Amino acid sequence: MLEMLSIVDLRFLLMVLLGSVAGLFVGAIPGLSVSMATALLVSITYTWDHSDALAMIMGVYVVGVFSGAVSAILINIPGAPSSVVTTLDGYPMSKKGQSYKALFTATIYSFVGSVFGFIALGLLAEPVAAIAIKFTKMDYFLLALFGLVTVGSVSTKNYAKGLVSVMLGLIISMVGLDPLMGTKRLTLGIQNLAGGISTVPALVGFFGFAEVLSVIYSLGQEQNVLAMEKTKVSLKEVLKHWKLSIYTSTIGIMASESSNNACIGGALIPMLTLAVPGDAVTAIILSVFYVHGLQPGPMFIRKNPEAFQAILIAGIIACFALLVLGLLVAPRISKVITIPKNVMIPVVTSLCVIGSFACNNRLFDVALMFLFGVIGFLMRRFDYPVAPLILAMVLGQMMDSNFRQAVSLASSADHPILFTFGHWQTVLLLLCIAWVLLGNIPWTKPYVEKVRGVFRRK
Repeated sequence: MLEMLSIVDLRFLLMVLLGSVAGLFVGAIPGLSVSMATALLVSITYTWDHSDALAMIMGVYVVGVFSGAVSAILINIPGAPSSVVTTLDGYPMSKKGQSYKALFTATIYSFVGSVFGFIALGLLAEPVAAIAIKFTKMDYFLLALFGLVTVGSVSTKNYAKGLVSVMLGLIISMVGLDPLMGTKRLTLGIQNLAGGISTVPALVGFFGFAEVLSVIYSLGQEQNVLAMEKTKVSLKEVLKHWKLSIYTSTIGIMASESSNNACIGGALIPMLTLAVPGDAVTAIILSVFYVHGLQPGPMFIRKNPEAFQAILIAGIIACFALLVLGLLVAPRISKVITIPKNVMIPVVTSLCVIGSFACNNRLFDVALMFLFGVIGFLMRRFDYPVAPLILAMVLGQMMDSNFRQAVSLASSADHPILFTFGHWQTVLLLLCIAWVLLGNIPWTKPYVEKVRGVFRRK
């Protein structure tokens, strides 16, 4: 406990609070997102001490996920994908003059869900890491593959489009020098690509500039902000649903807010212990770790206990910042969420350019950022999810090296197949991958649904 408290100083606390305030405004403004803000922070914080960078990013992450509910309640436009469900109940409440009650309720249960998620992170991270230590090279490849086939199924209604995004991300990750042979791959004769595609311009392009283009494309859409009526809300009345919030925290206007904030801790668990991000934001945070020389995985907590404690403490502080900002500030920012687009677009575009250039001091990276921004915009227009692409881009090199090392080790074994697949965790991962694939292929999906139905009835 003393070691954990020693991490918290005034500077650390200030970073979390600054990130929390930024997350409140970024998440509440339609057209901006937590993913975009986190991607920009990668370019800003790469020279900082890793504890400062993690403190600010955790503040943005926790409060940003919650603040998507502000625009969802007031203008029926979710500030984040996880706030889509909030529009179903929150906006109708606002039209009845209950906008303050809706926001008050969302704040309380976002706090409950966030705290639940970080408690789960603190309790489950080490047991998961202990299991992951037993993983072989092939297990890591299969685990990453499982993450990719899963995110392709949950991020879009069209599974094929999800897999196309995954393949594009894997192709991007392969650009540069082969890590084992040292030969150039997919560089198209461009010398600047020999070192691979830098993570920062790719992230800023796909999440930052792509959203700028999306905002420009939708400039004709009007946003009517409903008035925030300050009414008295009974905390007792709001807390009467606390049992439901605990239940929904384990499976992720009250159910959606507790579950989507509880997902923060849940998404961090596989990212920290297995180096497999749980969502798009943790995929970006994973790149923050690599930029700062930190290596997530089974040994991360043992080798970097101070970094793990920094994440946990920053997350808890951000939870309380969420509570304060949600109750005191969020009801007063209804006019901020309709900030003129002719002001917001140049500012965000400038940040995208500066962030892309600052990482390697190359104009080539700025050009890459613009290119990825256009690709990201087109993907959104044609309903191709970006999250699987980012996940594949981050995991691609790890999958490549682990698979080739697994094959190399197996080739020298007496029984290559048994050596590679003769472990319980390997078989389990193969079964999970097959289950996800069969459940999404059109001609096998009905049979999988029948099997699921049998288990549900039991």
